[in-house]
Amino acid sequence: MIVDNDLLSIQQARILAEVAHEAQKKLATFPQEKLDEIVEHIADAVEEHAEELALMSHEETDGGKWQDKLVKNRFVCNQVRKELRGMRCVGVINEDPQKKITDIGVPVGVIAALCPVTGPVSTTVYNTLIAIKSGNGVIFSPHPGAVKSIGRVLDIMIEAGNACGLPEGCLSYLETVTKSGTCELMNHRNVSLVMVTGVPGMIEYAQKTGKPVIYGGTGNGPAFIERTANIGQAVKDIIASKTFDNGIAPSAEQSIVVDSCVADNVRHSLISCGAYFMSESEAEALAALFIAPDGQRRKGMAGQAAQVLARRAGFSIPENTTVLV
Repeated sequence: MIVDNDLLSIQQARILAEVAHEAQKKLATFPQEKLDEIVEHIADAVEEHAEELALMSHEETDGGKWQDKLVKNRFVCNQVRKELRGMRCVGVINEDPQKKITDIGVPVGVIAALCPVTGPVSTTVYNTLIAIKSGNGVIFSPHPGAVKSIGRVLDIMIEAGNACGLPEGCLSYLETVTKSGTCELMNHRNVSLVMVTGVPGMIEYAQKTGKPVIYGGTGNGPAFIERTANIGQAVKDIIASKTFDNGIAPSAEQSIVVDSCVADNVRHSLISCGAYFMSESEAEALAALFIAPDGQRRKGMAGQAAQVLARRAGFSIPENTTVLV
């Protein structure tokens, strides 16, 4: 039997948006205390499966380190949840009797959320918690490279949320993911907000919807080491950040700017921490791995260890190398 995945995905998007719209109407009547209870229940459920999800996402995406993905999964289940406690998002959130001003939080409605291959589980959990916390429904379009991981964590959260009173359909996802289906979802009349996290190829389509768009993605963050800095500590911190999950976190440093008078000290400190300084030809070979002749970024390179990248680029580095400079 021939199946048209584009048509199937489009139909799923339409059905999910209709169901979510009705379910969110019910959710919008919930007081903050009930929303908080659901958030806690969902976070507890994910935490129980944090290691399973870390291993699954690492195996599926072939990027980063499963141990660091476990750290991120636990962080979003614990630290983020703690930050959300006590925060009011719906109803009366602030009053100033003297000025006679009352701030009232109102849900936006249904959110279409796109999640990345680089942090499929932690990002999906984070987006879910903040959406439900603020009384919104959310429909996910999983990244094609992490459909299994994102689907698994969403199944866990949907079951936990529904068991705690979350209206069925408030949290859902496309099971057949295509660009056509994702665009249909973002453009659907029942979707009020589009959230694109780490999927740069879809931001143009999101902006064309004419709806509010929240976008977050990889930056090009530099680190500046000034002459009075504790060079040893600065270098250790930069290495720790850059090697966490093999550098796929959006906030990971991509370059270092150094005061010229301490440049030699920084270089020696980097080498002592396992950094490998590439020759010009090695750097060009590495760049060719990431950027195709037509200027497009190649897939499958992000989140790889230094040894893997060097081997693919055709040069040798010491086994204890932490980063390539």
